[in-house]
Order: sequence, then structure tokens, then C-alpha cells
Amino acid sequence: MVVDQVSSLILDIGRIAVWLKAVGIAAIVWLVFESVALWLNYKKLKEFSRVKTDIKRIEEKLNRVLMRQ
Repeated sequence: MVVDQVSSLILDIGRIAVWLKAVGIAAIVWLVFESVALWLNYKKLKEFSRVKTDIKRIEEKLNRVLMRQ
């Protein structure tokens, strides 16, 4: 009787461990996708920053040209 209860308890713990492992793998996969998305967004943000500085530079030059006239 006690052996059956212990073996049943061990099997239940084993099932919980399998679920925890599945959740852990899903979390790791999610973190990988999120880190890739974050890296791509960083690259895009860097490019937008570069475009913004170029636009400011062009505006300053255009203002200088318009002020001369």
C-alpha cells in the first residue's frame, strides 16, 4: 500500500517535471525570438537616427541658402 502511494507520488512529480521542462523550453524559445526582434529594432532605430541627423543638416543648409536670397 505504502509502496503504491509512493510510486504514484513519484509518477505525479515526474509528470509535473515534464510540464515544467516544456514550459522552460517555450520560455527559452520566446526569449530567443524577443532578443532577435529587439536587435532588429535597434538596427532600425539607429538607421532612423542617422536619417534624422541628415535631415537636420539638410534643413540647416537650406535655411542658409534661403537667408542669402
